[in-house]
Amino acid sequence: MATTAQHLYLVTWQQYNKERMMAQGIKETQELVQALGTIAIVLGPHVRDGVNLGKDLPAIFLDIQAKPEVIEEVKEAVKDIKLVGAELKDLSFAEVIALAIPFAQRLPEIIKAFSEPEA
Repeated sequence: MATTAQHLYLVTWQQYNKERMMAQGIKETQELVQALGTIAIVLGPHVRDGVNLGKDLPAIFLDIQAKPEVIEEVKEAVKDIKLVGAELKDLSFAEVIALAIPFAQRLPEIIKAFSEPEA
C-alpha cells in the first residue's frame, strides 16, 4: 500500500506531466502549418502552369536562396517535427480552430501564388 508521501509524490508528478503537456500544446504543429503555407506561396508561381522539374526545380531553389527567412522558418518548423504526432493525437476543438484560422488568413495569398499572373 502506498504511503501518503508516495501518493503525494505520484499526484505531484502527474500534475507536473499534465502541465508540461498543456504547455507544449500545439506549438510545433502551428510552426509546421505556418511553414507549409510559406512553402506553398514560394512554390505557387513556379508550378501554376504545371510542373516541369527541369525548369521549376532550379527556379525554386534560386527563389528559396534569395529568401533566407523562408529557410529559417522551415528549419524551425521541422526541428521538432517528431512532436507533431503527439500534438495531433488529442487535439481539442479550440486547438483545431487555433491551427485553422492563421492558415485560412493566408489562403488569399496562397491562392494568388497559384493563380495566373496579373496582366
